[in-house]
Amino acid sequence: MVYTPSGMFTTGHKMRLLLAECPTVQEVLECVEVDSQDRVDEALTKIADYGEENFPYPCVLIEEQEVHILTDTLGDILNVEKRDIDVWISFYIPDTAGDNFTASDEKAWVREKFSDILSEILAKTGRGESIPGHSHILVERPVFAGADRRSHDERSEEDSIDIHQNWPLWFGAFSFEVH
Repeated sequence: MVYTPSGMFTTGHKMRLLLAECPTVQEVLECVEVDSQDRVDEALTKIADYGEENFPYPCVLIEEQEVHILTDTLGDILNVEKRDIDVWISFYIPDTAGDNFTASDEKAWVREKFSDILSEILAKTGRGESIPGHSHILVERPVFAGADRRSHDERSEEDSIDIHQNWPLWFGAFSFEVH
């Protein structure tokens, strides 16, 4: 069973759950399970909080930024005014892309995947209450920071043991305001 916390500072975890439900996230994370819930569970193993050391590619890292809280004069919490979350996604261009796949094709393919991920996030957001194993946080004001290819000489020693060490690796990011 997937743990779903309910506290005020659990937005990052709920974002993990939301991302794991997105078919394109499952695709770029190379989830191979056939059953849809098994694919979600597999995706969750590749989506982590920012700062986890030596997290292998492909992966998604999430960082919950500061949380702005409104209180009254007695110290009672009135509202969580704003919270921001960053999502970093790293994935490979599959070897099946073919020999005629140019650098421009590669960049267009990557941007299309990020576009699909954003569309899926926005389609799922804000629909219902958070339920254990599911997430329905409301994300607004998405910002796509772009995506860049990591050259082979920029990869760390841990990356060199990866089975896809010769495949192009891309890294991109989103930022969201979350309610």
